[in-house]
Amino acid sequence: MRHLVSVTLLAALASAAACVAQQRDTTKENVVVPGGERPSALTSASRDGSVADAGDASSDAAAGCLPGVYDVDVDTGYGGALAVTGKVEFASIVAINRTVLMEIQPSTASTVTQFTVILTQPASRFTYRLRGLPPGAYLLSAQADAAGSSAVGELGDLDGYYPGTAAAPYLTRDEASAIRVTDQCRSGLDFGIGVRR
Repeated sequence: MRHLVSVTLLAALASAAACVAQQRDTTKENVVVPGGERPSALTSASRDGSVADAGDASSDAAAGCLPGVYDVDVDTGYGGALAVTGKVEFASIVAINRTVLMEIQPSTASTVTQFTVILTQPASRFTYRLRGLPPGAYLLSAQADAAGSSAVGELGDLDGYYPGTAAAPYLTRDEASAIRVTDQCRSGLDFGIGVRR
């Protein structure tokens, strides 16, 4: 089973950035607008179609733990109350209008949730919060269209699993380490993606 969530990233530079998010599931499409005039403001849409500013206390309570402003802040749809946060570093700057794909998958299941990010500024990284996780073990991966073909996963693109680095990416599921989420949210789950050869 695959869930697809699209997120348009207005700025994923080393500093926090404003973004516009767009989420899709198999039944409806929710378009979300930027929240406020703060450069780091983020608006998120819930799966029921409601929209809340990421700075609202009500949205933080509904979103679970690790509140804050992230370049990508989405609900995985897995139905839990936990979250993971971190940053994804690119081996090279990815140009404007390029696709970045991030995936989270329970390590013992076939359900994969994908988040597609379209860069509207050149970027070397982005921060993320993935919410709605029940306790369990998860694999994280990301890919970026560095070659400029409008697709990911091709030679010359950036690819990697947690906990690889941009200089030494983990390019296969076998190299990946599962992130264990028990009774607390996890922060600082940084990893890098490097050139697929």
